Amino acid sequence: MLEAWLDDTTIQDFVLHVRGRRPTAGHGTASEAIPLFDWASVDRILDQDALDLSVRRGGRPVEAAPPRGLDALRGLFAMDVGLVVRHAERADPGLAALARSFTRDLSGPTRLELTATPAGDRGHGWHYDADERFVVVTEGFEQHYFRANTVAPEPVRGAPPDFARIREERSPMSTCLLAPGDWLYLPRGWWHTAQADEDTLAISIGVAPGIWA
Repeated sequence: MLEAWLDDTTIQDFVLHVRGRRPTAGHGTASEAIPLFDWASVDRILDQDALDLSVRRGGRPVEAAPPRGLDALRGLFAMDVGLVVRHAERADPGLAALARSFTRDLSGPTRLELTATPAGDRGHGWHYDADERFVVVTEGFEQHYFRANTVAPEPVRGAPPDFARIREERSPMSTCLLAPGDWLYLPRGWWHTAQADEDTLAISIGVAPGIWA
């Protein structure tokens, strides 16, 4: 699937010239991912007992009942509350196939995270990941902000991060508006956050550094 996202760039060129070096984005080339987490699929995905799910406002967990479908999710949105589903590759065969395709293409273990964010809110505050990160918006519009990490540039998987250090960061900030079918790639360790311009669904794909990294 990644090769279709890259459009006129091969996976080999991406690995040699982009991966681990700089952010990059694509517009409209990830439309195949939209049906995996769109409004029509929310009922199917959320109606499960074993989801690793966090209900959030402003990027912070809040006390609220986990939604079991689209109507319940809309109710959370009305209270400016969204959610994050971790390890989403375990929740749906289509999402599992997406994770396998990235593992195959990039030779690194892959895990998925789903975010549902009400208009004006942030699914996460400023943070960085020890994995490489691909984000594809599947519904709505989301403004992404990102910057190089000069204060903790080599995050270790499993080590407790200190996201408060964003206050020390002086690197230039970039921004990118993502619409459905658009995607953004961030090397591991890059600071990033996003704000939904309207009610938004997105899939975040984390790929651990592989043999080509």
